[in-house]
Amino acid sequence: MNLTQKTFIGIFWNISEQLLSRGVGVIVTLLLARFLSPADYGLIAMMSLFMSIASLVMQSGFLTALIRLKETTQDDLNTAFYANLSLGALSYALLFVCAPFIADFYDEIRLVSLVRVTGVVVVINSFQIVQSAILNRKLDFQNQFRASLVAGISSGVVAVGLAFAGLGVWALVSQMLLGAFLTTVLLWHFQRWRPSLSFSKKSFLDMYSFG
Repeated sequence: MNLTQKTFIGIFWNISEQLLSRGVGVIVTLLLARFLSPADYGLIAMMSLFMSIASLVMQSGFLTALIRLKETTQDDLNTAFYANLSLGALSYALLFVCAPFIADFYDEIRLVSLVRVTGVVVVINSFQIVQSAILNRKLDFQNQFRASLVAGISSGVVAVGLAFAGLGVWALVSQMLLGAFLTTVLLWHFQRWRPSLSFSKKSFLDMYSFG
């Protein structure tokens, strides 16, 4: 298969992932809306800015750098992997410490536990950055589509079940955690690269500035 064919196939799967993911998301949201209150969604909205900032700190451009580098070495991949894990742990630690202040800011004590639990998503996602980058470099959007679809449907079904059982906002938190976990596991299954014990300061600085 030549590059042009791979590109067109990659575009097809990329568009399919976006359309089906949004479709699944809409269906799950409509089902959840029958069991959850606006206040439950409001709690998630209060956390969204802080979660987004933590995710940006965790990624720090390494995903983009790995995709755009002309060539990548094992040292590059290892360095990005361990850097993302470290930044993910740091981001979560900051969320954990700042949770009471976030709760005070919104005058909503429940945000302390919600932020601390939901923040684990950032750590989970830090494990999938290199796998995602490699699949993107290969234009392998089909396996990313599979991972996204399976994770989206599975986490959505669980969330609806928990919402029906009366768990409220924790159904949404569970959906995020399970979705991140399943996506990571499936990406590791589809992309068999595994880290080894090496870290390059040069690679780190090059990718950090590149990203």
